[in-house]
Amino acid sequence: LQTNILNLKDMFKKAYYDAILKLREIEFLECPYQKIRLFGTVNNKIFDCINAYWANVDVDPEKLIIAADQMVLIYLYIAIRSKVPNFFAHLKYIQEFTS
Repeated sequence: LQTNILNLKDMFKKAYYDAILKLREIEFLECPYQKIRLFGTVNNKIFDCINAYWANVDVDPEKLIIAADQMVLIYLYIAIRSKVPNFFAHLKYIQEFTS
């Protein structure tokens, strides 16, 4: 019974939940370089979530292609669902120190 409950929790977990949690860490980082590196980690979490979703499905891996426009939508979803206060201020802070 305990195993079934754990499986149900995983099944109903939000899409890209690990990436959302990782993006929330941006609030606690002060250095723009650390914030940029966080986006690399969020990107890895996105691919981990996608791979976990397709792990038990019999499909040719060559057909699993994520286009750039799909990635933009995924990033928007994660940014909105993360509910990071002043998210755009963090982006502006990164932009100011990287350009």
